[in-house]
Amino acid sequence: MRKNLRKLICMVAATVMVLAAGTGVSAVEESFSIQGASNVTVSVPSEPVFTSGVNTGTISSGSDITFTGSNEDIYVTDETGTNSGWKFSIAITDFYSQGIDDPTDAGTEDMDVFVAAGDWLSLDIDNSVDGITDDSTHTLVPGTEGSGETVAANNVFFLGNPLPSASPNCSVVTTDTVNLVTVSPGYGAGIYYFDLNYTITVDEWLPEGSKVDSTSTSGGRFDDLTIGSQDKVQVFEGTYTTSITYSASCNPAS
Repeated sequence: MRKNLRKLICMVAATVMVLAAGTGVSAVEESFSIQGASNVTVSVPSEPVFTSGVNTGTISSGSDITFTGSNEDIYVTDETGTNSGWKFSIAITDFYSQGIDDPTDAGTEDMDVFVAAGDWLSLDIDNSVDGITDDSTHTLVPGTEGSGETVAANNVFFLGNPLPSASPNCSVVTTDTVNLVTVSPGYGAGIYYFDLNYTITVDEWLPEGSKVDSTSTSGGRFDDLTIGSQDKVQVFEGTYTTSITYSASCNPAS
């Protein structure tokens, strides 16, 4: 009987040990990561469409030549996941015309004419339904096809820097960068639509600061001439071009 009791005690002890082991707690840690888009992106659907497709004007004494156009449904997308705000910018060259005959050298030499972009071009964002309101408040709304929250005027800076004027770069490739729309950090996540309007106004006289470069070495009037305030040099006939590159980027807090 004593042997049996000893065996029973051993069995009970073994059972208790098994039960104790069965009540142990194990902890498992799970994690995951979310990756945002690499940067803010901008989509510009086309080149500006000018009034009735007109891109030719005629010099008329005492009158301006005006071209108006628009680029509709530009949209900026911020899916970065940083909520750092964004900037919509343009890089723009001078207006330039190349290969114009130099009248001071019997037309045997060529001239290049450069006019600062801001002397002829002005930009405006005007869309009463989508985009930035045109009531001097500059409130940013996502629009009917957008997503995101309305950003109050105190967190939207529109056309903060004017287009460069009076001092052309005298280059067909060198650009000046201008931030057209800046949204404060903490705002602007989602998709925002707006229209960009263009007005080109050309006076009959070349603006002050414009540059005329001639290949002539005979010292003619247009040999490396910078237009002064008293100069009356009529705009030369020719084709004038400016190159505009659109971009969008994050606006991290300084």
